[in-house]
Amino acid sequence: MKNCNIDNDKQPDMNNSISKQNGRSMVEMLGVLAIIGVLSVGGIAGYSKAMHKHNINKTIDWIAEAANNYYTFTAGHNAADLITQAYDGTLIKQFIAPKEWVKNGNRSPMGGKMSFGAAGTVTVQNFAVSIFDLDPGDCTDLVSFGATNYPLKSLWVNPQNKSFSSSPCTGEDGKNSCTTAVNKLNSPAKAAAACKGKLNSILLIFKEH
Repeated sequence: MKNCNIDNDKQPDMNNSISKQNGRSMVEMLGVLAIIGVLSVGGIAGYSKAMHKHNINKTIDWIAEAANNYYTFTAGHNAADLITQAYDGTLIKQFIAPKEWVKNGNRSPMGGKMSFGAAGTVTVQNFAVSIFDLDPGDCTDLVSFGATNYPLKSLWVNPQNKSFSSSPCTGEDGKNSCTTAVNKLNSPAKAAAACKGKLNSILLIFKEH
């Protein structure tokens, strides 16, 4: 009968082998998790950027739609009567404002208050759009686009996020910090210099039809 003794020195270390396999698996899993993490962060950043662009584009579309509706509506109405009625919320909601804006609770796609109305005198009619609670990035995008693409009479930026009719916008030095000249806001750099508040409000006043 053959000797079945096993040479312990040559016997495979099964525990060590399993440990190495487990070690490699753990490293591989950590690597996979790291890759997933990077992709997730990139995906979230990409989604946020896409949503930002979507909201900006939707706001631009709302402004253009409302302006067209306003000009169409004013073409068939007496100017004096319109001045009396123009700030009537029912009139604005029925004939001028985009239906999506009404459904959105009179707020912009960015979440802040948004309003449509008339600005001017009995003989000169201007259409006005106010948007509040804009962070510097949203404010810059809307202002630079509007100054370049809309037939604006004036464009106001209030870095203190206040209404333009109720209070002037003054900087820390006490001086007026609003910008009304459209050509001073027709580039991202110029717009960014005006949209310097943590939250900003803007007022777009269109030229008379």
